[in-house]
Amino acid sequence: MADDMRSERPVVLEGGLREALPLVFWSTDATGLVESSSGPEAQTRSGIPQVGSRIDDRTTSDSGLLSATRAGLEGRTVTTESTLGERVYSVTIGPRRSETGTVIGTTAVGIDLTELHSARRDLAARDEQLQTLMETALDALITCDTRSTIIGWNHEAEKIFGWTREEAVGQTLTETIIPPDLRGAHSAGMKRYLESGEGPVLGRRIEIEAVDRSGRRFPVELGINPIPTSAGLMFSAFIRDITERVGQEQRLLGSEYRLRNALAAMKAGAWDYRLDADGMIIEAITDDRTREILGDDAAVPPAGRTRIHDADRAEVAKAWSEHLAGEVSRYAVEYRRIVDDGDVVWVRELGSLVEIEEDEADAFAGQLRRPRRMIGVVEDVTSAKLLEASLLDARKLEAVGTVASQFAHDLNNMLTAISGHVSLAEIVDGLPDRVRTSLDVIKGAVTRGRAITQNMLQLSRPHASGRRAGQIDCRRLVEETTRLAAPMLGNDIALEVEIQPDSPPVIVDGGQVQQAILNLLINARDAMDGRGAIRLSIHEFQDSDDLIGARYLAIEVADDGPGMSPEVLEKAAMPFYTTKGNKGTGLGLSMIEGLVRAEGGRLVIESSEGVGTVIRMLFPVAVRPPRDPTWSKSEVRRVLVVEDHPLLRPMLGEALSHAGCEVDSCADGEAAMAAIAEFTPDILVIDVNLPGVRGDQVAQQLRERIGRQVPVLFITGNNDFELPDWPSVRLIRKPFELPDFTKMVLGSLSN
Repeated sequence: MADDMRSERPVVLEGGLREALPLVFWSTDATGLVESSSGPEAQTRSGIPQVGSRIDDRTTSDSGLLSATRAGLEGRTVTTESTLGERVYSVTIGPRRSETGTVIGTTAVGIDLTELHSARRDLAARDEQLQTLMETALDALITCDTRSTIIGWNHEAEKIFGWTREEAVGQTLTETIIPPDLRGAHSAGMKRYLESGEGPVLGRRIEIEAVDRSGRRFPVELGINPIPTSAGLMFSAFIRDITERVGQEQRLLGSEYRLRNALAAMKAGAWDYRLDADGMIIEAITDDRTREILGDDAAVPPAGRTRIHDADRAEVAKAWSEHLAGEVSRYAVEYRRIVDDGDVVWVRELGSLVEIEEDEADAFAGQLRRPRRMIGVVEDVTSAKLLEASLLDARKLEAVGTVASQFAHDLNNMLTAISGHVSLAEIVDGLPDRVRTSLDVIKGAVTRGRAITQNMLQLSRPHASGRRAGQIDCRRLVEETTRLAAPMLGNDIALEVEIQPDSPPVIVDGGQVQQAILNLLINARDAMDGRGAIRLSIHEFQDSDDLIGARYLAIEVADDGPGMSPEVLEKAAMPFYTTKGNKGTGLGLSMIEGLVRAEGGRLVIESSEGVGTVIRMLFPVAVRPPRDPTWSKSEVRRVLVVEDHPLLRPMLGEALSHAGCEVDSCADGEAAMAAIAEFTPDILVIDVNLPGVRGDQVAQQLRERIGRQVPVLFITGNNDFELPDWPSVRLIRKPFELPDFTKMVLGSLSN
């Protein structure tokens, strides 16, 4: 369905045109995930956001690009200048909308300004930038001419080698930083490059030894590149002291022995691989446990093992190659492996390069020796993975809950304001039909927004202690639910709704019940392959098998699909059982049954093959509690509204004034305390999340100042707020319908 709502696909330039124009394009979805990327090949490789990458706080260092992407997702078009890779672009980012106008992502167009910027720089600016670059570099940056005479020498070079800039410039590299036994090789290499253009150490990072002013030899990482200039050929060298890193590599030599001792206490295997220059195994030493876990793959490098699951093969190869290249400190990976009977087991491997080999025959003079031996451990973690997956889901939901709570609070305020103003507009007599139609559309959007916020909170906090329980309006619940479900069901599903006019009351969490109905409707659609009839009915139900004749409210979803076999029916509500293959989680009916049981009810599933399925949620009929006498008084007179939201405060006041109340409104507790000096309210309407002092504390202070237990109606969008155990207090949660709010206020002071 989502594909039907998308706008047309982003423009992608064809080969010749893409290479000819200084333009790049990319598009993202609503989360910042790059869906397409197009432009000259060399530029798209050098920093343009790639397909599959994400533009967010964690992965994007360019704040202008990040801000522009956010603006696009908010519906605005913004132009910013960004450096992507080695090039500068004027990037215009705007919203990409669906046919309905909803922002579903962004489209970005970048014009390459690199040459323009370069042309505008004068020689003085370039020299200043070069000097700044040299002085702020974290590595030693040294430049020299073809005679190895030092031309540039930055501050980090002073720190590493002990020569000041004034002392170093004008001397040669052989006189300052190259050890005596390597000076001949350096001179020969320079001569060879000038004669043939070939240099084995140019354009790459190498490890070699250097010498400082005191004569101390130490290992460095060196990168040298030739730089043609108008003044002639120059060379730039970036040098980093890697003494500490090399020492760490040496200390790894002793880890092998400690590892073998540790394996005695673990159900893990060990392997010891001796590798050639390409990372292929020359010799493999494996123990019995390793061969038991890896089978024939035990003597094969991870990147070449045949039993690795296809989905994990690239990740394993990447982890292996990155460690061999020295990019990461160890080889660490978890992956799935297909065993002989077709089952999948999870394997965890850890390994480290721990041995230094002699110089290769083609190595340049002075190159540091690379470790070419790796030892590691392997273990079967299938059982741990199953447990870890459930714990990870819980942590994810907890993290989502933190974000969802704030999101829901802010959005609920907006939804309440929108819904309230719709209600105020509907009061006006003589509205044109097209205006009322528009108001209905807005109410539908509010309903969908309310469902989104509640679903986020329910998904992120499935075990939260506080339920949003209350007596539900069956007709409104069904209208909202069917309105949400209609786009998902499609045109080939006929939905029939039956509601008993005098259906008995139940006290349940309406949001969770609505989600359960939605899930049942979607399950019915899937069971019928998107074509057929579904009946949603709500009516009173009395269980004939119940000895005490308990009364229930039944919410039924029936379909005319293929039905279930007795074997499937028996397992239908079991956790993780699904007939949808990889498309299902097996948690839907299990979670619905948990919800119904938590409300004191039962879930009944009836199904026959070739006939269809009926799923019935039975909720016990509520016993109406006695009216709180402290909540009912003579009639409405004066209401003090304490609400900090600038959209809600005037709206609530207008609604109450229209209902015949005298209203005074304040934005915080301090203003409310001042207001009651001249305005004595008959009821307090207070938002819980006020700035500064919380709403319940404000209510307590106001009651003390007034000198009696004035009725209090708390407003909140916070699921965690629990109503204080005070006399004459009630709670209404955002987003709410304005008539419901007005009715509750009027009910506080009327018989």
